[in-house]
Amino acid sequence: MPIDFSPFIHPLDKKTLDYLKSIPLLDTILRKFMAAFDENILHGINMASMLKLSTTQMPKIYNLLLDICYSLEIPQPDLFLQMNPIPNAYTMGDTKPFIVINSGIVDLLEEEELKTVIAHECGHILCQHVLYHSLAVHLFTLGSSYFNGLINSTLNYGLLYWKRCSEYSADRVAACVMGTPDIVVNTMLRLAAGNSKLTQEVNIDEFLQQARDYQQNMDESTFNKFLQVIAISSQTHPFAARRALEIKEWYENVHNQLPSLRRRNFLHHIPIIKNLIK
Repeated sequence: MPIDFSPFIHPLDKKTLDYLKSIPLLDTILRKFMAAFDENILHGINMASMLKLSTTQMPKIYNLLLDICYSLEIPQPDLFLQMNPIPNAYTMGDTKPFIVINSGIVDLLEEEELKTVIAHECGHILCQHVLYHSLAVHLFTLGSSYFNGLINSTLNYGLLYWKRCSEYSADRVAACVMGTPDIVVNTMLRLAAGNSKLTQEVNIDEFLQQARDYQQNMDESTFNKFLQVIAISSQTHPFAARRALEIKEWYENVHNQLPSLRRRNFLHHIPIIKNLIK
């Protein structure tokens, strides 16, 4: 049984998701659609067009997932590698969630940073975000063609707002899995500025100060805040510097209250051993 995820949930994540779940029949209709139609399509597309990782298919990356799932006590989702130079990862599905990592993010990150990204995606599964994430992605990618009108546009922006809030919760899970917020901050830095070779002389404190300056700029006037609301309204993730500061401050305040996670240690070698003796 998965660990209790409530300590990781960001207040805005909970508040906004509770509102979405209060929309009559939305949750029921979405679950039925995913179970009968959408999950089957997505599974077929993934199997036909991406590389499914396993203990014998790129095991170095796959074993990162095994360690994380063991720590969080969640079932192992399918993990796919997609050829896409844009650094990204995402989780979709409902009854059978899966994680996709783009080749661009594998090229960009060091191993511990990649594990942080996978832990973040597993955080969405642990926090039960995946169903509404799937809806948000569909409305975001297909909205201009298939979902027209004021109601659907309002739902689209509402879902994107919640999705951005949910990223903070998943970052918290990742920090707990990794045992430090610093690796999450480093990952945000890579996403903001580039790989470790480019950013080896970066000053982390100055990077975090950027987020404080950004917040101060918004607090100076309602107009500044309005402009930034517009700037991020169609984004699926919060800005990287904001995420870095958010996780750093949250972890330092509450890390002594967080649940302790199991560590696999030698156990992650067991699947490899089993395959060797078959």
